[in-house]
Amino acid sequence: GSPPAMIPYFVVAGIFALAAVLFPGPRPNRVAWVSACVLLILFTGLRHKVGMDWNNYLIMADRMSQRSLVEAFDLAEPAYALLLWGSAQLGLGVYGANLVGNSIFCVGLFKCASKTPAPWLAVLIALPLLVVVVSMSAARQTIAIGVLLWLVAIWRDTGLIKRVLITLLAGSFHFSAIFFLAFVAWDLKLKPTWRISLGLAMGAGLLGFLVFSGSGGYYDDLYVSGQTQMTYSPGAIQHVMLNGLPALAVLLPARIRSRMLPFPLLAQMAVLAIALIPLALVFSQAAGRMTLYLFPVSMFALSGAVTLIQRAEGRALGRTVIAMAMVGVLAMWLNFANSSHAHNPYSNALLMDRSELHL
Repeated sequence: GSPPAMIPYFVVAGIFALAAVLFPGPRPNRVAWVSACVLLILFTGLRHKVGMDWNNYLIMADRMSQRSLVEAFDLAEPAYALLLWGSAQLGLGVYGANLVGNSIFCVGLFKCASKTPAPWLAVLIALPLLVVVVSMSAARQTIAIGVLLWLVAIWRDTGLIKRVLITLLAGSFHFSAIFFLAFVAWDLKLKPTWRISLGLAMGAGLLGFLVFSGSGGYYDDLYVSGQTQMTYSPGAIQHVMLNGLPALAVLLPARIRSRMLPFPLLAQMAVLAIALIPLALVFSQAAGRMTLYLFPVSMFALSGAVTLIQRAEGRALGRTVIAMAMVGVLAMWLNFANSSHAHNPYSNALLMDRSELHL
């Protein structure tokens, strides 16, 4: 893409980078925080002809508009089918579903970031890959990620039933989110043998569901045996590294680790983030998809790492280095990634004539 086409992305990234460097406190200004969330919802949720999956969802919305709700469930996961069907029936096409979906995602992201030591920095850490790349293309998984980001934020204050229900809600938007049940099981106060048995039983149940619902063939083709050029993700290893490298904090002494990964769930997610690095070399698509659920690892670990620096000048330098790195990651992706052409030029439904919209 040409530089002018990328300007909107850098304006948004610049706002968050400045906020991350200038406002390091753990409690952001309420008005600024809510305004930034609304800005991101409108920027991502009302995108027009942006993202690799744009045409796929246009086709899906078109089919939904001609079908009954029951028939719509054949086209996507149940909660997403309901959302897109409703949007199509109201004449809002993909735009209505995207706006609702990206609202869920952004609220989850900001809720999770607000629990870190440096909320503005935490949002910026998620910005290049999770916000720009994923939430502006992969509509179903974006909502599932948003729901799970919310769950991570409230994890320490929730019991077993609530954790299971919220994970199932995420799975009703994108089936891949169900794997988060493994963390629910891992966190149970049970003997290790019971926990392992429960984990295996859940894995077997999941496999059984995939096989009998017919989804198994689809996911196997997409992520495992069907590793064609189409599903082989050359960028997967870089994506996995964005969480895998900060996840190495789990190996540090407890005093440091507790500042970077402050509760057990984050340490467990970090273990998986590290395990995905070798996996990305074999099952690139599956590893690349899974790492997208693990962004709380880098959000907490990197924002926590800055607080370990004793002097204020050092902390300011740390924030600046991370902020520059994240804007750099965005610039690299927009200029060199295989799929970045689908993001350029950026356009927004609010700035278009109604006749130009895909309604």
